[in-house]
Amino acid sequence: MREQARALELAPDDVDLLISHARALQEFGHADEASKGLRDAIARGLDDPALWVELGREAREALAYDEAIEDYRKALTIDSSMAEAHMELGKVLLRRSDIKRHDRETARKEFEEAHRLAPTDPYSPYYLAGLLADDGKYAEAIPLLRRALELDPFNPKAHYALAQALQRTGRTEEARAEFARHA
Repeated sequence: MREQARALELAPDDVDLLISHARALQEFGHADEASKGLRDAIARGLDDPALWVELGREAREALAYDEAIEDYRKALTIDSSMAEAHMELGKVLLRRSDIKRHDRETARKEFEEAHRLAPTDPYSPYYLAGLLADDGKYAEAIPLLRRALELDPFNPKAHYALAQALQRTGRTEEARAEFARHA
């Protein structure tokens, strides 16, 4: 931590270093200091969308969903093509959707945009498939889950979700094989 702080003195506008230091502070129980460092950098004029995404991540972990949504939207105001911000915004909206029903459809749109912007990210098809499965559209979820596993073959949640979707569409043998992969 001390070495990171010294490095930040030498390179106070290094976004990756700022984020790395904020995460280290967060992990060691200094969440307020982590957020302050990021907000100070923004106040100095370093308005990088990655800083807002990190602030959103910290807010999400603190279950401050409204704050996280605001931070992700600030990141997207700076760079609307930032797939990570769309993905993280979708995840927060999805978590909050039990409170506010309209968030579920907005989350779907964010995952679709993240998938369009970063087609090799395995999580956008996984989350889109989860929404379809929740709607009982298992046959539509299966190709997305297969795509997620093509991109990340060791994702146990995707294997389990695929096995469930296969089982619910009557493809019992394929489901068994997928449950075995999950195990």
